[in-house]
Amino acid sequence: MAIIVNAAKCIGCGSCVLLCPEEALDVSPSFVVEVDSENCTECLTCLDCCSNDALGEST
Repeated sequence: MAIIVNAAKCIGCGSCVLLCPEEALDVSPSFVVEVDSENCTECLTCLDCCSNDALGEST
C-alpha cells in the first residue's frame, strides 16, 4: 500500500506535513501535498489529521 493525495481535495494547509513523524510529506509550490515514498512508513498519521479527506491508501 501507499499514501495517495487527492489533489482536488488538498488545500495545502500543511497539517499532515507538521505531524508526519518521518518527514515524508511536503507542500508543493502549487499547494498540494507530495509524499516521499522512500521515507514514508505508512503509519497513517496523515490520514487521521487531514480535515478534507485528501489523503488515502492505495490498494
